[in-house]
Order: sequence, then C-alpha cells, then structure tokens
Amino acid sequence: MPHAPAELELSWADLRRWKEEGRPYLLVDVREAWERERSHIGGIWVPLGEITQKTIELGVSAPLVVYCRKGVRSLIAVQRLQARFPGRLMRSLAGGMESLPEETLEPGYFLSVYHGD
Repeated sequence: MPHAPAELELSWADLRRWKEEGRPYLLVDVREAWERERSHIGGIWVPLGEITQKTIELGVSAPLVVYCRKGVRSLIAVQRLQARFPGRLMRSLAGGMESLPEETLEPGYFLSVYHGD
C-alpha cells in the first residue's frame, strides 16, 4: 500500500502533544471486537464495516483520531468519513496499535479529551 498523505495521518507523538495541550479529540477504534477486547486506548468502537452507517456516534464537532492495528483500516475509515463530514478534521493514527510507544503510560492516558459540544 502506498504511503498515506501526511495530512491524513497523526503520529503517536502528535497525539501525545494534543493530549498534553488539552486539545479536544474523539478516538475511534475501527478494529474487530476480538481485537478491541485484547487491548485498546479508549474512545468509541465502530468496526470499519459499519463506519458509514454509524455516523450518529461521530456527529460531535471534535476532531476524530481513528485507529486500528496497523493504520491501514483507520486510513480507509478516514477516507470514507471525509465524504460524510466534509471539512471535518480527522486523522488516522499512523502505525496503529502495533506502533504504540513502548514507554509506560498510565492506563487510559490517550482517552479522548472531548467533553461534549
């Protein structure tokens, strides 16, 4: 798969910076149920196959940070969602859960800081 355009991806370092700056965002996990049961960083769960049908859950105005295992499905989800939410800031978490930084973080560190509209 060709490399994704930089404007569609967000690195773990950038996500950490967003968190530390208190920027609002909504995490969206697009993996399968069994993957989420093994580990996740929070947010709402909408499998990739349902992403265009469950847009009511994504109707908040906060930027979306979409993640999966390797960053491929999340990039597909972002591309599909751009058609539903034109102009909305959304990013695929580059590298997905497989590239989660090794450093120890407290549980729930990356949980969304979105607090509602």
